[in-house]
Amino acid sequence: MTPTLTDSLHDLAEARHRLEVLRTSERQLQTIATDNLEYIVWQKAVVERRLQEMAVDDKERQLRRDAAQAYRSDWSGDLPDGITIKKHTELVYDPKVADTWARVNVPALMVLDTRTFEKAARAGTLPGAPVQLVEDVRATIASDLSAYLED
Repeated sequence: MTPTLTDSLHDLAEARHRLEVLRTSERQLQTIATDNLEYIVWQKAVVERRLQEMAVDDKERQLRRDAAQAYRSDWSGDLPDGITIKKHTELVYDPKVADTWARVNVPALMVLDTRTFEKAARAGTLPGAPVQLVEDVRATIASDLSAYLED
């Protein structure tokens, strides 16, 4: 069974909390490290923190993918607090085909200025242009997930 977005938020909140605890511990150990034994303990904390950072990064990436996928699949419910969906529109076209089209339909663009072409295409002022507007859904995660930590 796939975890719910709320479960994933809880897991991410715990992972972030653990990461912050490890960072604090690492800083304290680095400050008091005066001999080799303490240095070895500090290095172990550094490694553990780096591994936790990778785990947090992986959980964030997976949660963003899951939230975007949930939204794309005709999401009918509300996303949990801590996740927002932002839509980004991207233009997809073959520059060579666009160049040929522009030379025929808009001779002023003899050398295709891709910035101008994309701006005009986004504005819808190039009817019949060989371009598609494709929405890309991206999820963002709130930086404060303390509400998902158990007391």
